[in-house]
Order: sequence, then C-alpha cells, then structure tokens
Amino acid sequence: MKALPLYVGFAATGVSVALPGAILPTLSMRWHLGDSQAGQLFFAAWLGSALGSLLVRGSLRTMLILGSTLISSAALGIAFSDGHGANVWLALYGFGLGMTMTAITLTRQQQVASAGSSTGTEMIRLNSTWAAGAVLCPTLAAHALSLGSIRPLLLCIVCLFLLLALWAGTQADHHASTVAKSLP
Repeated sequence: MKALPLYVGFAATGVSVALPGAILPTLSMRWHLGDSQAGQLFFAAWLGSALGSLLVRGSLRTMLILGSTLISSAALGIAFSDGHGANVWLALYGFGLGMTMTAITLTRQQQVASAGSSTGTEMIRLNSTWAAGAVLCPTLAAHALSLGSIRPLLLCIVCLFLLLALWAGTQADHHASTVAKSLP
C-alpha cells in the first residue's frame, strides 16, 4: 500500500472521531436527546472503537476494508436517522473507526519497518495527520451547520471511507501477525 491514501484515511479518522462531539448539539435537538441519552451515544461510540481496535486480526487489508465500510454505513445511518437505533449507529461507527485506525497504523508500521526506516518517526507523522483532522473537524461541522444541515458533512464521510475501502481492495495485503515480527 502506498502512504498517501493511508495518511488521508488517518486524517479522516481524526475528523470522524471528533465529529460526534462537534455535532452533538444538533443531534440532541434533532433526536430530542437528554444529557443521559447523549452520554449513552458517546459510550456506544467509544466502546465500539475499543472493540474494533482489539478485534483487528489477520489480513490488514480486509480489516481496513471492513472498518471503512462500517464507518460509511454508520455515517449514512446517522445522516438519515430520526434517532431510532442511534446507539447502534454510533457503536458501528466507533467499531469501524477502531478497526480502521488500527489497520492503518499497523500497515504503515509494517511498510516502514520492512523498508528499514524508523517506525517511531513515521508514527509521529501519521499521528500528526490524525490530529490535524481532529482539529479541522469543528470548522467543518460549523460550516455544515451554517449551510443548514450536517447531512452533507456525514455524506462526505461516507464517500471518503468508501473510497478508502475501494483503494484498499486494490492493494497488496499485510497481516497483523507479521507486524510485531517486522518491528526492530
């Protein structure tokens, strides 16, 4: 796998992790959520993310495709939801994010280690792109809200991760079990 799409995908996960917080006031109004219900949404997303990262096994390409597809499906569900099943959508969204972030990180580590370069420096660069995406998210959310709807932003997330999944499907495979062996 080449590096640029992984960087773009990782920046998109930064946007996507920060997105529920940035759009929570809108979701709360649209779905008539109280504080307790909003908290449950975040719990579902974070639990899903933790589980998604822990369950990355075997083919990293498959994990990247699956994770990206889950993010796209869940973002589409959130975009058109009336609030019913919101916990499920957020849990799937988080699950996909956990899988995708872990698969990208492990894939990039393996690429760099197999080239004989420093993985530490590369992980700093990769994590900086995640941070840039997370910092950009509130601005994107504010712009979407100024246009009157968060739906176009969610649909951009859908498209970005579908493109990442399609790209990943064209790449050579890496396996999670070989990443630890390839690190110095």
